[in-house]
Amino acid sequence: MSLCNKYYFIGFVFALNSAFSQVVGTPYLPLLNSPAEVEILVVGGGGGAGGADGVAGGGGGGGAAVMASFSLTPGISYSVSIGGGGGGGIHCQVGTGGGAGGANGGGGGGAAGGIGCSGGGGGGGGWSGVFRGTDFFVVAGGGNGGGGSNEGTANDVQARGGGIQSNGVNGTNMNGGAGQNFSGDGGGGGGGGGGRFGGLGQSNLTGNGVGSGGANFVKSDAITSTILNGNNGATQGGGAGGGAAVSVSNAANFGYSNNAGIGGAGVANNPGGSGTAGRVIFRYAGTQRATGGTISSVGGFTIHTFTSNGTFTLNP
Repeated sequence: MSLCNKYYFIGFVFALNSAFSQVVGTPYLPLLNSPAEVEILVVGGGGGAGGADGVAGGGGGGGAAVMASFSLTPGISYSVSIGGGGGGGIHCQVGTGGGAGGANGGGGGGAAGGIGCSGGGGGGGGWSGVFRGTDFFVVAGGGNGGGGSNEGTANDVQARGGGIQSNGVNGTNMNGGAGQNFSGDGGGGGGGGGGRFGGLGQSNLTGNGVGSGGANFVKSDAITSTILNGNNGATQGGGAGGGAAVSVSNAANFGYSNNAGIGGAGVANNPGGSGTAGRVIFRYAGTQRATGGTISSVGGFTIHTFTSNGTFTLNP
């Protein structure tokens, strides 16, 4: 077989051989715009606590945490959206007082009853996520808001953490449902958490009814994924504390201190505390080769931390 006029790929770029075998001494270079593996940690917003009527309203549920890794394409921008913490319900209200839902679909808290003074329900926390248009990669659900006090039972049940949908979903949209308004003299229900499917707000307030956190989501082409549901808020009888931030075991690898998406705490004779916002963090091996967020490095990896909405783009 003739060796003339052949292309060779012997660990180097090819060259045309016109007479004898010859290898050009230019090393092979990686293709431009080749995909790169990126790890993403996403935390949903915490729900707000219910307002007081003497005794404290129920604590809000904590946001969920979702970790996933994807092969992302350089030169393409990925949208980042941060779930807001739900607002606390107002104390000693008549026919009003529900806390505002957190940004990104947190449901509003229900109003206190129209007879006597009671606490309004806390607003649900919003979802956090990474997406391109309508194509979502990761979503972490927000926590359910805590129920207002006192004559009803709204603050006597645990507000659900993100990903825990004990009361079902609010249709197929990403917005949490509003907490139920109390009829008579009693506290309003907590709003549902925002999520890939928003959670229903707290209902059945005279029968120990519960609400739902927002649903979590990971796109099917993820290389790896881990989903951690948010922690429930405490009842008034259990101290009315908000759901704690999810403990992510490898948080330090992301430069993260397990301090986002905390549910608001109920406080006697006061409005309920607001939940805290979520977070989104990207991580990849080596030196910086992307833009977006606050950039740092940990153990040979570059970290991009988002505490507000933005875009993440790998350099082409």
